[in-house]
Amino acid sequence: MEDKSLHTSYKYYENFSDLLPEDQELYNQACDASTKSYAPYSNLNVGAAIRFINGRTITGHNHESGAYPSGMCAERVALYNAVNDDELRKTSGVAIAIAARMKDQEEFMEISPCGQCRQVLAEYAYVNGTPLKVILPSNNGAFIVIDDITALLPFIFNSPKRKKG
Repeated sequence: MEDKSLHTSYKYYENFSDLLPEDQELYNQACDASTKSYAPYSNLNVGAAIRFINGRTITGHNHESGAYPSGMCAERVALYNAVNDDELRKTSGVAIAIAARMKDQEEFMEISPCGQCRQVLAEYAYVNGTPLKVILPSNNGAFIVIDDITALLPFIFNSPKRKKG
């Protein structure tokens, strides 16, 4: 037997203004998307925004259902909306920002993708051969930026790598 370990690195920004301008814009789009959330059970309004290589951005917001667990997280809604777009189906996402706030609260809170979203996003990045940067709010107005979603789920269920072309 051999003991092994994993190491995850990330960038920690103490203020929103320290983020790259394009990451600030992406996070703002995720915040805007959260206002469209349908979350009557948890009251947790989540928005996500994905920026693609070609510069386009697609957003999504969570949808809950009384027939739990048939709702959908904001991250997967954004990704599935993008995959439904013929132009974006042929390109790769380069960054995703996630924003969450409780209903009737103005302040956004710390959040991270759930396990299902981590798998779907990591598999998407793996299949497209492009790292997917993750922008997450942290406590007290700080932000965490992870260069590749696979750092959040290092042992993904891999799928066959798609050939581009």
